[in-house]
Amino acid sequence: NQEGTRMSIERSLDNLATKLGRKESPELEKLLIDNVTLCWAQYNKTTWQYESAVKEGLSIKQFEFWDRHVDRAHQRYLRACEELARIRRLLRPLQVNIGMNQVNMVK
Repeated sequence: NQEGTRMSIERSLDNLATKLGRKESPELEKLLIDNVTLCWAQYNKTTWQYESAVKEGLSIKQFEFWDRHVDRAHQRYLRACEELARIRRLLRPLQVNIGMNQVNMVK
């Protein structure tokens, strides 16, 4: 049933966003987390479509199409994850040890 599938996907996306800390993140990170979850959903949908097409039998040309399509979706997902990680690294307070004291500095 399509409604059940849609609800399951929405729960999966919400669960992923929660695991990535969306609720407590600043606005820029929230946008990037949303991008990660959408890219994750697109990658999974593309993989599912590819697997369905394989079961039906593929020509070499169709296989190459799906291989490129899955690869591009995977690359977008990885790039979204990398962007989130890069921004988190940049926004993290800088820690400096001066003598025996640790000082947290905001960049």
